[in-house]
Amino acid sequence: MSLTAVLRRMKRGDIAVHGFRSTFRDWCAESSNFPRGDLLEKRSQLMKAWADYCAKPPEAASVTPIGSKRKAGKPAAG
Repeated sequence: MSLTAVLRRMKRGDIAVHGFRSTFRDWCAESSNFPRGDLLEKRSQLMKAWADYCAKPPEAASVTPIGSKRKAGKPAAG
């Protein structure tokens, strides 16, 4: 609920917090070499790496259109 409260104070109703924990867990497992444990120093380093990852701008993606181009309002052939 803490993250939800922060987003409300930021007036960011367009963002949902659902999935943050799962995304973090997947990122930890796939993209980091940090051991999991209860030690504060290890967690601090892990969270710093996560913050750096989240702060990076997204990489450019290429999008491949599916289907054929057609004029607006004209039904597809077939």
